[in-house]
Amino acid sequence: MYATQRFITPQCADCLMPYQDKQSQLWINADVYLTNHEFLCELLQADNSTADAKLILLAYIKYGANCLDYFSGYFSFVIYNPLDKSLFAAVDQFSNNPLYYSYEEGKQFICANEFSPFRKLSSQLTINEKHFLEITFDTFSLTETSYQEVFRLKGGHYLIVDQTGCQQHCYWELKKSKLPKMSRERYYQEFRNIFYNAVNSCLRNNGENCSQISGGMDSSSVSVQAAIIL
Repeated sequence: MYATQRFITPQCADCLMPYQDKQSQLWINADVYLTNHEFLCELLQADNSTADAKLILLAYIKYGANCLDYFSGYFSFVIYNPLDKSLFAAVDQFSNNPLYYSYEEGKQFICANEFSPFRKLSSQLTINEKHFLEITFDTFSLTETSYQEVFRLKGGHYLIVDQTGCQQHCYWELKKSKLPKMSRERYYQEFRNIFYNAVNSCLRNNGENCSQISGGMDSSSVSVQAAIIL
């Protein structure tokens, strides 16, 4: 079971979820906002009105697990193959959109982007006191949750669930790199370009744009840049 997303972009209405591709018979359910939607449409030869979840499914059909190398944005999704009863689940590089799961070998696999399904479907849920203690000191685990039986899929990872069990794999990790030698002005310009592109890629929506400003530098800078673009 998996909780679905709200209508965020104009393309969302093109893919009411869960969605099935009739030709491959694969099912997808996703909470997704792709920041490279236009690029993926060109890559997969899809119409610009194609929903993000459909693009993910098309990419999976074409590239398999390697499809994750082509996605940029915020996503957690599950793809189910009824032919071999296998399941593929993944989250973005930083797990901005969470995916929680529990697995009882030979019994059931549950995944969702909120805890409600686990409270209804799990055979047992035990409070994870260690997790609450870690939260107090702001050093909590990236994979543990408030329940001992429920885990959070780590950013940059995907799951494969089939008759052999539940396996977790890493598809991306942050690596150290040396900064190129450039002038101070060139660094400023590179930052401005990256910042502009990052903000601009997140403005595709199904309504008017708005922002919530905390008063800090981050939200204020993003809001100002968005206002300039719009």
